[in-house]
Amino acid sequence: MCESLRELFKQDPEARILAGLRRNAADPVKPEDQDGRFRPHPLILLLGVIGGLATIVFVYFSYAHP
Repeated sequence: MCESLRELFKQDPEARILAGLRRNAADPVKPEDQDGRFRPHPLILLLGVIGGLATIVFVYFSYAHP
């Protein structure tokens, strides 16, 4: 039974966790560019930039600021 379930999930690309996460993180309008490369969702990029800036400000005011 377990072996047949593994075979079934191996054939179904929708059952793969990483493929689902990649599909959810892709740009909803155009998930791939002209060369076929992955394009991330703009909100993920924006949250990454804001998070990076917040981390830099936190470290600056916690440790470097007299």
